[in-house]
Amino acid sequence: MAPRPVEERMAQPKVIVNLYPVLPAGGEADHAARRPIGRDAALYHSVLHGMTDIVRAADELGVWGVSTIEHHLHSEGYELAPCPGVINAYWASQLKRARVGAIGYVVGTRDPIRVAEEMAVIDHLAKGRFFAGFARGYQKRWTSILGQYNDVQATMSDGSAADRANREIFEERVDQILACWTQETVAFDGKYYKAPYPYATGVEGFPARAVAERMGAPGEIDAAGAVRRVSVVPATF
Repeated sequence: MAPRPVEERMAQPKVIVNLYPVLPAGGEADHAARRPIGRDAALYHSVLHGMTDIVRAADELGVWGVSTIEHHLHSEGYELAPCPGVINAYWASQLKRARVGAIGYVVGTRDPIRVAEEMAVIDHLAKGRFFAGFARGYQKRWTSILGQYNDVQATMSDGSAADRANREIFEERVDQILACWTQETVAFDGKYYKAPYPYATGVEGFPARAVAERMGAPGEIDAAGAVRRVSVVPATF
């Protein structure tokens, strides 16, 4: 039997086409004349659907995956990508083989349970072709605003106190998201995020505790009727 051609025996690279949605203009003067171009709904609409054309073409070429980013408040028209999950969910309905993902969710500015839920739903829409990416956040304008409830500051990995806190929050969040995907129930007594909340007493007075105790995940409700653990649903595909 003749050996297979070398190109068939070689490991194929995992090519990811990562799209940065930038609103086009005819040079800097035109860009400035149309300020704030980031609010140009018709132009954004065109770029958004043009990105879909690109990922469809990438899918036909056989790339491993396509992805987008997370950035907010770009009135200048650069990196308009506030909702990576929404984009991924739509792309999943348009592609046949390529995986979809975001590189990545800035988790210090987000609730880890919500991220785990959202990504799990997208994974189902993509029929298991979703991949997850996480980032720490380096753009001060929006990271400091959206991260205010955790006191997350943008960082350039400079070793400062803000950088160390950002890293600590990032690592805690990622561990919690992974736990949501891999464990039937979770309880988080983190430095920055706790669940159930309040953690010390659990959630008392939950009206549906009897139903949850009978039909929910084992261990969610304690003997006193308090919510002590939570089951993050759905599970990934």
